[in-house]
Amino acid sequence: MIILCCIYFFISVFLKDWFIDEKLPLNPLFWITTCVFLFYTTTFLYFSSVTFVTDLDRNLILILGSIKRTMAVIMYLGMGLAFYLPYLKKSVQKA
Repeated sequence: MIILCCIYFFISVFLKDWFIDEKLPLNPLFWITTCVFLFYTTTFLYFSSVTFVTDLDRNLILILGSIKRTMAVIMYLGMGLAFYLPYLKKSVQKA
């Protein structure tokens, strides 16, 4: 459901021109949606097969868990940095 909502947002942005007056790379909402979309699309197989993963080798479970945690760190880091993009652009223009 989250992936479908993200796809709807991207279709609305690119086809319906929701943010036509704004620069899209400076919009935090775009980057937050992108981070959420990338996280859930890459970890979809892990979450959908969690019952099968518990029967696997412990080393494989640790590797898959590490990948999931790494993707979560990247997602939250991207969300946090998305709010600093407009401020970085303003400081570059003043210089």
